[in-house]
Amino acid sequence: MSGFVIFGTASNALTPRQVAVIDAIETRIDSAEQDLADLKAIIHNRSLPQEVRTEAYAKYKVIRARFSQLKAFKGRVRNYSDARLRLVIDFFDLPVSYS
Repeated sequence: MSGFVIFGTASNALTPRQVAVIDAIETRIDSAEQDLADLKAIIHNRSLPQEVRTEAYAKYKVIRARFSQLKAFKGRVRNYSDARLRLVIDFFDLPVSYS
């Protein structure tokens, strides 16, 4: 034995669609992180009216939930069939084509 271990084979390589979905999800995650940081700054800015801060908090909760979903799906994409990938693409409205 040479001491090398092969962790992957060609059978578990990512398809081009899976790579595209992962890239689109990573882009959405980056965008969501920035949006969350901006909203957090608004929420903690005591000089703004309470209505503005409350609205920012509501948006924060929605984006945070979507952010968590995106992170969860990103880890699972490699195990998804084409049909399930299409559902993910539609659910998150990702800019990935079906063909």
